Amino acid sequence: MKRYQKLYTKFNNLVVENKLRDEHNISLRIPGDFRLDVNTEDFIWISKETPTSSQGILIYTYDFTDPNTLTKEFLIN
Repeated sequence: MKRYQKLYTKFNNLVVENKLRDEHNISLRIPGDFRLDVNTEDFIWISKETPTSSQGILIYTYDFTDPNTLTKEFLIN
């Protein structure tokens, strides 16, 4: 398990991870072959594009104002 963890973190995209941490206070492991496509105050798009696939991580942030914003119905709307 320790060998796998060491190998896993060896190929992280530290540039993107550091931007997320420093600019948005987000701690997230990003694979090395992902790139940061959009980085605004409240929206982040990280992706990996290949000839046969498209993978993405989308992060949208907004101010917490009410516990109801965490309900299933609110999030779907």
